Order: sequence, then structure tokens, then C-alpha cells
Amino acid sequence: MSKEFLEKLFTSFEREVRFAESNIVGTGLGMTITKDLITQMDGQIQMDSELSKGTTVTITLPLCISNLSDVDCSNDHKTLSFEDMSGYRVLLAEDNEINMEITTELLQLHKFEVEQAWNSKEAVQLFKNNPENHFDLILMDIQMPVMGGCDAAKAIRPLNRSDAKKFPSLR
Repeated sequence: MSKEFLEKLFTSFEREVRFAESNIVGTGLGMTITKDLITQMDGQIQMDSELSKGTTVTITLPLCISNLSDVDCSNDHKTLSFEDMSGYRVLLAEDNEINMEITTELLQLHKFEVEQAWNSKEAVQLFKNNPENHFDLILMDIQMPVMGGCDAAKAIRPLNRSDAKKFPSLR
């Protein structure tokens, strides 16, 4: 993306229109929402881009895994390395084949165990069909066919299982 657009990237409804492109989709809210979510988690997002060469996105979040005995999860933020996440299971719900492949590969690179769902309804079924505390993390696309990600989260949270309550609720 251009340097000029990079300055407006986090502005609502901004989209970069270059050359004669006419099939631009989206509302221009994705990066605004992304930055807002990261900021709410006391994180930071940084973008570097060079037109026709590529973009680097760096997201920094203060994370803490509470079941590790040597990590203090107080308000003092700790740095957590994702080099080896062996034993942690992720339920990944994504309907786009390329996004599914890339996300799965990145997670597996850090030794997460990934179970895939190709829509949110399938993700809810996978969650229900596995024992309690089977998944440590759920990553879900919001806009998917059959059932949206928000509706899936609303279906998971009220389940009569302790692990359903540990996943963030929707406001």
C-alpha cells in the first residue's frame, strides 16, 4: 500500500483506490476494528509497507498463560514466548482455504495442535463433541457461511461446561 494510504489506514471507511481498480470490496472498517481490539487489550499495532513490495504487520499484546506455575499473571505484563506451545489446542474456524492454510501453518510452526472447522456451525459441533477443556483457544472468522462467528460464540458461551465460560463473551 502507498505511504499516503498508510497514514489513513486506521481511519474508519478509508480504502485505498489505486489505478483503475473497480472491484474493491469491504467497508474500510477492518483495520479500525483491529486497532481498537488491540488497544483494548493494552496492545500495539505497527504497519510498514512499500507499494508493490509488501506489508509488515507487527502486533504486540501483553499475554499471560495462567496455568504455568512460573508466570505471574498480575497486572504487571510479562513477555511470553510462543516458540513452543506443545500441548495447546486451537479450534480454528475459517471458510477461506488460503487463510485456513496460512493460519494453520503459523500455529503449527509454534507447535500448537490445530483442529479445523470450515464454518462456525462446524466449530460449535467440534467444541460440543470434544471433552471439557479440550481447546485452549478458539480463533474464528466473524463472517462465514452457515453461521457467523459471533453467533457461534453466542452458542458456545451458555453451554453447560466450565470451558465454555473461559472464552471471551460478546458485548
